[in-house]
Amino acid sequence: MAEEFGKRVVEDVMGGLGSMVLYIGMETGVWTAMDPRQGASPATSKQISEKVGLDPRYVEELLRTASVHGYLDYVPGIHDATTSGAYSGVPSDNGTFSLPASHAPSLCDKGTSAFLGQPLGILPRMAGHGTIPLVIDAFRSGEGVAFSRYGPEFVEYSCRSYAKEFEFEYGQDWMQRKEVSDIRDKLMEGGKIVLDIGSGSGLSSISLAKQFPHNRVLAVDPDETSTKRTEENIAKAESDGRIAPGEVTAHCCYASDAGCGPADLITIFRVVHDLADPVSLLKQAKGLLASHPAACVLVYEHPAPDQFSQAVTPKWKQTCRIGYTISLLHCLPVSMADSNDQKSAAIGTMVSEVTMRRLAMDAGFSSCSTVVRGSRGYLYRLNP
Repeated sequence: MAEEFGKRVVEDVMGGLGSMVLYIGMETGVWTAMDPRQGASPATSKQISEKVGLDPRYVEELLRTASVHGYLDYVPGIHDATTSGAYSGVPSDNGTFSLPASHAPSLCDKGTSAFLGQPLGILPRMAGHGTIPLVIDAFRSGEGVAFSRYGPEFVEYSCRSYAKEFEFEYGQDWMQRKEVSDIRDKLMEGGKIVLDIGSGSGLSSISLAKQFPHNRVLAVDPDETSTKRTEENIAKAESDGRIAPGEVTAHCCYASDAGCGPADLITIFRVVHDLADPVSLLKQAKGLLASHPAACVLVYEHPAPDQFSQAVTPKWKQTCRIGYTISLLHCLPVSMADSNDQKSAAIGTMVSEVTMRRLAMDAGFSSCSTVVRGSRGYLYRLNP
């Protein structure tokens, strides 16, 4: 009974997320442009974005998200390296998307009994902080939605989402793998410096300090809410005796301003996909590493297939339904918000191994290997 209830809850959550995906497509006019009853034929995301006059990267992510939810039909194409300057998380291809004729009345026929615009609008209008309208505006402007607009509750949600991975799997599993044995040995010696970039609530920093005491771990994050939460978590960990006082320190700044000196290990967990310019951060991290052979950068990101055609298969579909929906509603808009005058990398939540290797190579690293392939994330090692 408990398992059945759990499955039901997950499906209810996915249904709620799916309703917001459909709402965005309805409000931006994408579904109407794809209505086969009006002569629309299967088309690539680029063709559809040109037809509706919306930002191509947002349209691509919407179409991909709707496809893994089962709302659209998708026919795989061939990877095209010239499809845009964006990394796209999972490499872009010239596959085609189409709206099934049986779905069109519910999404396109305003003023009829078949139209579902009213119920589809309930959740987006009730969602906190009003970010859905901002995402819809971003489709038209090509800009983004600032992380701060999602409110402090989102920071807390993120902390809870990754708690198990950082508190248990990080030190007890990931750092025990043979692929990181050299840096593990260094940390066991003590006296080393670890720079945790984009540390969020500091759980990853605390977990590492607990597993490898007598080192200095700097939890660095430019978000004030996250830094405050980190300070609270550090204080609790110290009072509980899990870490010694001073082994983990919180810093509300960017990595370059931490002033820690050469780092023996740099960790960047669940951060790269949110950045407008991840290559610059990775280059910066490479320059902050110590010179010994074990020094490296560890990057942790959401799992994703190397080709979108795999996303709609049974192996990947559930992971991609969650990941692509989060990407459409949060991660892609956030990455587009901080691009200033430059073109955002526009990665989104789904970072494939191919994309991660490309980012690492573009940043000047000599190698990028996958240490852990988990159901909730992949851990990469980048060597300078």
